[in-house]
Amino acid sequence: MMAEFLPFKSKTKLSAERNLNNFIEHCREELTVFGDDLDWDNFKWAGVGGFTKLGTGKGGKGGTPMDAPFIDFAKASLRYKHGLQPSLSMTKYWLLGLRIIEAALLQMTGRAVLGDLTTAVLDEAAVLARRSFSKTRAYAAGNEARTIVEFLTKLSLVDVDIRNWKNPIECVQPAHTRTGGKAQAMADKRLPTEHTLMALAEIFSMNPSDPSDIFVTSTTALLMAAPSRITETLELPVDCAMPDVNKKMEPILGLRFYSGKGYEVDIKPVPTVLMDTTEEALRRIIVMTDSARKLALWIEEYPDQPYRHANCPKVKDDAPLTTEQACAYFGYTNPVAFRRQGLSSANGAHTLNSLWQWVMTKQPKGFPWLNKEKKIKYSNALFCMTRGLLGHPGIAASPLILWAPRSTNFNERLVTRQKSKRTIFERHHYVSTPEKTYRLTSHQIRHLLNTIANRGGASQEVIAKWSGRADLGQNAVYNHESEFELVTQAEKLGTSLTLYGQDGKVSQNVPVRKEEFDLVERGPVHLSLYGFCVHNFILAPCSKFRDCLNCEEHVCIKGLGNDNSERLARIKERHVEVEKDYTAAKEGLKRGDLGADRWVEYLEKTITRLRQLTEILQSDQVKDAQIKLRDGKDYSHERRVLLNKASIALANNAANAQSMADGTKLLGGAHG
Repeated sequence: MMAEFLPFKSKTKLSAERNLNNFIEHCREELTVFGDDLDWDNFKWAGVGGFTKLGTGKGGKGGTPMDAPFIDFAKASLRYKHGLQPSLSMTKYWLLGLRIIEAALLQMTGRAVLGDLTTAVLDEAAVLARRSFSKTRAYAAGNEARTIVEFLTKLSLVDVDIRNWKNPIECVQPAHTRTGGKAQAMADKRLPTEHTLMALAEIFSMNPSDPSDIFVTSTTALLMAAPSRITETLELPVDCAMPDVNKKMEPILGLRFYSGKGYEVDIKPVPTVLMDTTEEALRRIIVMTDSARKLALWIEEYPDQPYRHANCPKVKDDAPLTTEQACAYFGYTNPVAFRRQGLSSANGAHTLNSLWQWVMTKQPKGFPWLNKEKKIKYSNALFCMTRGLLGHPGIAASPLILWAPRSTNFNERLVTRQKSKRTIFERHHYVSTPEKTYRLTSHQIRHLLNTIANRGGASQEVIAKWSGRADLGQNAVYNHESEFELVTQAEKLGTSLTLYGQDGKVSQNVPVRKEEFDLVERGPVHLSLYGFCVHNFILAPCSKFRDCLNCEEHVCIKGLGNDNSERLARIKERHVEVEKDYTAAKEGLKRGDLGADRWVEYLEKTITRLRQLTEILQSDQVKDAQIKLRDGKDYSHERRVLLNKASIALANNAANAQSMADGTKLLGGAHG
């Protein structure tokens, strides 16, 4: 009989397995996210999503459930994650990441056990994502797999070190046309119109009293203060304003955000011109939502005691309430509202205690947290409200049930597809026409601020940080500068550069005018202290060792720019120095010094050259821009080679003998 082999499990592995089992049990038995009556065993959760295998269940129909035990982790993690970050888009992408990880586990290990997860399995998950999805969706799936890895590591649900795994799928930047009619159409779609912003500014300036108007106009002001996502703005803490002074002791203002894409907690500076508007917007929201935060704080501290608001009946907690008293406590004006809630409207049917117990069951899921990951509680949230506050004018909001607005609550008040609902523009008589439409989305403001920042010359790093964006490559999507604006910016880099049209300016820093340069023989041109050097350095180095004054490839031009008088002064100074050297050389020649005769000959030639140049620059007979070259009698290697070939051609009476003879004259005859 063969002995049964049992693999050894380390304490770390046992601990990870125990943590995983406890985590699943906690999420299944204790959490109420998605409702107390959630059917845990069903692999499809209504209104949430399906825990189906990769490639099955497309369109929400059918599908094969994930294998056990992985499916239990998938359900637990989604329920837990949604409690921290309630978002349907998060749910969709979380399921996407789970599917590719489960498929990779099955392919690499043959079973869907989370404890078998390794970096190799995660790499295979990325491969499966590339095969199964478009490039954009595959990148999103890889990113979500990375988020799941961070989740597993943070809660110690696996014993293998996978925390350094990165998504290997490259981000595909969306095509972003910057020129032509297509780019203009895109800008028109993604940028708000001036008349729309002016309409909201006018409503804001009228200091509206309706909570819905205060919410829309003040939120718009905050969005204009810094390029933020609407979800980030709606989750601001009440103490988000960060006043300070700069180095010049001038007042400045920042808003403390928690970004969702890589920059974590960040203080975004508010433009100076919007500081007063931002402070006023914050003040209006704080005043409007103050009572709701007091209610949230009471519930945190005294969850078992009825909250007594301003209109609460002055009776004991356990005293029977009349119908009118019960209505006053709930903020109702009609007893019918009780029956709609399934409650009795009879006299003496309720006490404050019994009504409070019912109220506590209606508080938001996840209370006291508005966003636990960001550590924002309802009691410290800027947009902490009570149910019905943004409802129809004249209908009182609930004084007891907390609520917080979402992005849809903001956008639907600016753009609506339901005829029964009117936008803020329609309610204030800003009527849209085919030529002038009043509509706005929160993301259009983000595009606008990024475009303005680009126009202002802000660096891409600053724009990304200001926008709470970790990937600089995404900046381009939000920049809607036209091709004409970009060309204008390019022209500013150099005053002599004109890429289109007339700039109306003449540069003062051009070394040579065109008419001057046309007189110079073609080829490389180098400035010297006395004129131009036209030697072609591609063919050979300088054979004169910078003895420019005695080189026939050196050119002197009279009237060359502002440097003409300075050039003459340098030539005269050089003349004085050479005269001193010439006197010393002649004395050496008298003494019989070796080589003195060569120096005397060289310096005589140099003095003659300097006198010629002085005469050219001072003569009234020589016009400006006229070139004067010295006679071609100086030595060069090129001349020796060319003259030698010319002599051979003439001696042999070659076909090109005449051309070579003409070339000899151009090169200065027999001098070499």
